[in-house]
Amino acid sequence: MSSVCLLILCGVPGAGKSTWVQHFISFMQTLNDNLGGTMSNNCPENDSDFGERENKKATSNHYEVIHIAYDSLIDEELETQLIETSRNHSEEKNESDWKLCRKVIVAFVDQLIEELLSFEFPNQNFHQIFTKTDRVLSILSKNPADCIPLVEKLQIAFDDLVNRQMRKRSGSVRWVLVVDDNMYYASMRYEYFQIARRQMTGFAQVSFPVDLKTALDCNQVRNRHVDDSVIVDMFKKLEMPSSENLWEKHTATWTHKSADSESFFKVLDLIDEALRNPAKQIEDDAESVEESRVICSTNVLHQADIALRRILGMHLKETKESVKSKAERSRIAALCNSARLQILEELRNQTLIIPLFETKELNFENEFIAFLRDKFSQKLTALLG
Repeated sequence: MSSVCLLILCGVPGAGKSTWVQHFISFMQTLNDNLGGTMSNNCPENDSDFGERENKKATSNHYEVIHIAYDSLIDEELETQLIETSRNHSEEKNESDWKLCRKVIVAFVDQLIEELLSFEFPNQNFHQIFTKTDRVLSILSKNPADCIPLVEKLQIAFDDLVNRQMRKRSGSVRWVLVVDDNMYYASMRYEYFQIARRQMTGFAQVSFPVDLKTALDCNQVRNRHVDDSVIVDMFKKLEMPSSENLWEKHTATWTHKSADSESFFKVLDLIDEALRNPAKQIEDDAESVEESRVICSTNVLHQADIALRRILGMHLKETKESVKSKAERSRIAALCNSARLQILEELRNQTLIIPLFETKELNFENEFIAFLRDKFSQKLTALLG
């Protein structure tokens, strides 16, 4: 059994993830307070069956929750900085900056788990977490010198966030690391599963399915309002956890608006199951095939997106020379982007299949781009009417 479980949250902004975490943390604190003691009046909705269910969980173990919220790490100042960068650079540059932030946070979570697994209770009742920027910089593909300011800013935020949540505790502790972000691509969640497998920790997920209108309405009352267009775009791209993915077997779906204790106990049961059966190194062909499928799917989508952006750029360049009306050029540009997104969505849903080209790299690249250019042309012609 592992002492650490990664709990990944998945859902668009406005789905209720952060609100759910606050109720979950309160529930877990109440559970800890009740171990061997008297039931608190602070249990969720003061459920009458809380004491009975709690007694079944009453062991020498305490559950400590560390809430790793991307919104807290990428604060409004940093977000403004990234948005400002996007105005002065290409879309690819802005995308890479956001990806860099996420990659750094993933690396810090990896280090945090390593620290937690090294704890020895009761001799170490408290421990300060200090992540190391040099380890993170060494794994980044960009020039490390260019990344230092961003990495150091995220390091300070991460260390402060984690250390504020650490508690003095004796006895055995089960750590639950709640990673709170949208995680709309399966590949984003898979990065954390790879950490869990390498560190042999528990891995579980909670998905938050919600209709677009509800997400947009809830977004209006969020402390940090997200542009509606971001939610609409993310909603289209959302890849919810699938039972077809072996690594997503420990997944719960949150559909309740109320924070009732029974639902939280089900999530806790899921966490315990993940702790009893931590992720392990690949041992059988089924898991090997599954990993290859995820990696292959992610790589094809990534390469297709890069190729389609180039195709779109070339088309817009030709349009600029042949179409004089600025309004018409803007309309065509919007339709070009719609064509690109439609193709990516079809590839993601496997309604559009990439043909088997020759394996020689040059031939594959040429035929791959020619295939996408043809599909792009067909989509754009249909959209233009």
